[in-house]
Amino acid sequence: MNKTKHIEEKLRELPKPSLTEVQKARILNQIQSRSSSRKRHYYRPLLAIFAACTAFFLLVLSEFPEMKTAVQHLFQPEIKLTAPEAEVFTLENRSEYQVLGLKNKVALLFGGEYFVAEDKMRTAKMFISYWGNPESLVSKNYRVVAMNKHSEKMTLSTGTLSSGVYNEDAHALTSFPSFPSEGKWQLSFFVEDRLHGEFTVDVLPPFLKTEHYTVLEHPNELEAGLYTISNIETVLDKKSVQVDLLDRNGEIVSSSTFTQDGKFINAETGENLYHLRGALQLPGTGTWTLIIDGEKTKAFKN
Repeated sequence: MNKTKHIEEKLRELPKPSLTEVQKARILNQIQSRSSSRKRHYYRPLLAIFAACTAFFLLVLSEFPEMKTAVQHLFQPEIKLTAPEAEVFTLENRSEYQVLGLKNKVALLFGGEYFVAEDKMRTAKMFISYWGNPESLVSKNYRVVAMNKHSEKMTLSTGTLSSGVYNEDAHALTSFPSFPSEGKWQLSFFVEDRLHGEFTVDVLPPFLKTEHYTVLEHPNELEAGLYTISNIETVLDKKSVQVDLLDRNGEIVSSSTFTQDGKFINAETGENLYHLRGALQLPGTGTWTLIIDGEKTKAFKN
């Protein structure tokens, strides 16, 4: 009994276990580090999935520029275009010439074909007519700027105005770059950095294309049910190609052979371009696809 009591007294004399503030901080840091490591380990598969999805999404956007543009527009606030729509009218005393723009202000020589996104042919030669005081126009610097509702801006042309040739007060013979996307665009015409006039134009979706072929008729320009494909452009030196028309179910409804009837050089790239002519009329309105020499276009409506 005495021995037991002696042992208890000795135990009471032992120092009580305690931690200093430094020791406490060190232990807490280790616990947090291990917890963070577990969390990182837990989220690692999710991060891998997210990275893979992001890479795939970027790859898709690179292969389909129109989708990339649509995604960009999705995150851009739209602005309101305030200029009036362009109208088609004839020049005074020159009824054989039609122009597109604002009467007594500014207009573009118009041949019945509207602008098409990504197309450089229809903007290769532009004739701009100006009306006003010739003294404040002729020999003055001009600038043409385009903007759409997504705040995309581009300079179409700059230069010096010359005296009029079609009863207008001044004019400019120039070229525009292609419009990068379809939709409504506002064209603003400046003379010596002062706004002279502005109007909006509709830019059609890009021409039907495959990897090597471009159809030069646009389905949005022709009357429904009367759309006939007659002209195709290609970088391939083919004497003839077969063109098939498919309905929405993927069935071939008609075919035609297009033959080469011309060759010219792309002034911008210097490469050879070949022109093919034929006739393939759509039987009515609907959703269609073309197969040109084995290459497929995207679906389109007429």
